[in-house]
Amino acid sequence: FTEKPVVVNGLAQVYGSWIRRYRIDGFRIDTARHVNGAFFGQWVPKITAAATAAGVPDFQFFGEVPLTDTVELSTFVRKRGLPMQKI
Repeated sequence: FTEKPVVVNGLAQVYGSWIRRYRIDGFRIDTARHVNGAFFGQWVPKITAAATAAGVPDFQFFGEVPLTDTVELSTFVRKRGLPMQKI
Protein backbone atom coordinates (compact mmCIF):
# COMPACT_ATOMS: atom_id res chain seq x y z
CA PHE A 1 0.00 0.00 0.00
CA THR A 2 2.78 2.46 -0.90
CA GLU A 3 0.15 4.82 -2.25
CA LYS A 4 -1.02 5.53 1.32
CA PRO A 5 0.64 8.43 3.19
CA VAL A 6 0.70 6.44 6.44
CA VAL A 7 2.80 3.77 4.70
CA VAL A 8 5.18 6.31 3.14
CA ASN A 9 5.63 8.04 6.50
CA GLY A 10 5.97 4.76 8.39
CA LEU A 11 8.63 3.45 6.02
CA ALA A 12 10.47 6.77 6.22
CA GLN A 13 10.44 6.59 10.03
CA VAL A 14 11.76 3.03 10.10
CA TYR A 15 14.47 3.57 7.49
CA GLY A 16 15.39 6.93 9.00
CA SER A 17 15.89 5.28 12.39
CA TRP A 18 18.31 2.79 10.79
CA ILE A 19 20.31 5.70 9.37
CA ARG A 20 20.46 7.41 12.77
CA ARG A 21 21.31 4.25 14.72
CA TYR A 22 23.73 2.55 12.36
CA ARG A 23 24.97 5.41 10.15
CA ILE A 24 23.88 3.54 7.02
CA ASP A 25 25.10 5.47 3.97
CA GLY A 26 22.81 4.05 1.30
CA PHE A 27 19.95 1.74 0.40
CA ARG A 28 19.61 -0.83 -2.36
CA ILE A 29 15.97 -0.93 -3.37
CA ASP A 30 15.18 -4.22 -5.06
CA THR A 31 11.46 -3.53 -5.38
CA ALA A 32 11.65 -0.19 -7.18
CA ARG A 33 9.50 -1.44 -10.02
CA HIS A 34 6.72 -2.63 -7.73
CA VAL A 35 5.74 0.50 -5.80
CA ASN A 36 3.30 3.12 -7.02
CA GLY A 37 4.69 5.89 -9.20
CA ALA A 38 4.53 8.65 -6.58
CA PHE A 39 6.23 6.76 -3.74
CA PHE A 40 9.86 7.72 -4.33
CA GLY A 41 9.01 11.38 -4.87
CA GLN A 42 7.63 11.41 -1.32
CA TRP A 43 9.92 8.92 0.42
CA VAL A 44 13.35 9.92 -0.96
CA PRO A 45 13.23 13.51 0.43
CA LYS A 46 12.32 12.15 3.88
CA ILE A 47 15.22 9.67 3.80
CA THR A 48 17.63 12.29 2.47
CA ALA A 49 16.58 14.64 5.29
CA ALA A 50 17.10 11.88 7.87
CA ALA A 51 20.58 11.18 6.48
CA THR A 52 21.49 14.86 6.50
CA ALA A 53 20.25 15.24 10.09
CA ALA A 54 22.31 12.17 11.09
CA GLY A 55 25.43 13.64 9.50
CA VAL A 56 25.61 11.10 6.68
CA PRO A 57 26.88 12.96 3.61
CA ASP A 58 26.06 11.84 0.07
CA PHE A 59 23.47 9.21 1.02
CA GLN A 60 23.03 6.85 -1.93
CA PHE A 61 20.00 5.08 -3.39
CA PHE A 62 20.35 2.20 -5.80
CA GLY A 63 17.06 1.09 -7.29
CA GLU A 64 17.09 -2.23 -9.08
CA VAL A 65 14.66 -2.28 -11.98
CA PRO A 66 15.04 -5.27 -14.32
CA LEU A 67 14.14 -3.65 -17.65
CA THR A 68 15.90 -3.59 -20.99
CA ASP A 69 13.91 -0.68 -22.43
CA THR A 70 15.99 2.41 -21.61
CA VAL A 71 13.08 4.80 -22.15
CA GLU A 72 10.90 2.92 -19.66
CA LEU A 73 13.85 2.58 -17.28
CA SER A 74 14.48 6.33 -17.37
CA THR A 75 10.99 7.00 -15.96
CA PHE A 76 12.18 5.82 -12.55
CA VAL A 77 14.54 8.79 -12.38
CA ARG A 78 12.66 11.32 -14.49
CA LYS A 79 9.08 10.75 -13.33
CA ARG A 80 9.07 8.60 -10.21
CA GLY A 81 11.63 10.44 -8.08
CA LEU A 82 14.32 7.80 -7.69
CA PRO A 83 17.57 9.80 -7.66
CA MET A 84 20.22 9.34 -10.33
CA GLN A 85 23.52 8.11 -8.97
CA LYS A 86 26.70 10.13 -9.24
CA ILE A 87 29.42 7.98 -10.74
